[in-house]
Amino acid sequence: MGAEEWMVGQMTAIHLTHREQEILVELAKGHDTVSVIADRLGFSSSAVTTHISNMCRKTGTKNKTQLLLWAFRTARRTLILETALNPEVLRGGI
Repeated sequence: MGAEEWMVGQMTAIHLTHREQEILVELAKGHDTVSVIADRLGFSSSAVTTHISNMCRKTGTKNKTQLLLWAFRTARRTLILETALNPEVLRGGI
């Protein structure tokens, strides 16, 4: 099983939507402002804020920092971490 499939399995177990997962990846890449994430993904700022709030509720975290810590602890070396460190993972280069 590849990193992407494993990560999707972990996120699905907690019922994160595809859009929530996209936002989580952007947070992991270091794009921590709502407006930057909204611009990068083509969402409104309010939609990004809502998705972050929903993820915090689902994961029992209180803010973006705790959410990222949850993601790294839960998913360990998965697509979130590997994509942040090496974009070639998404293109199947690894």
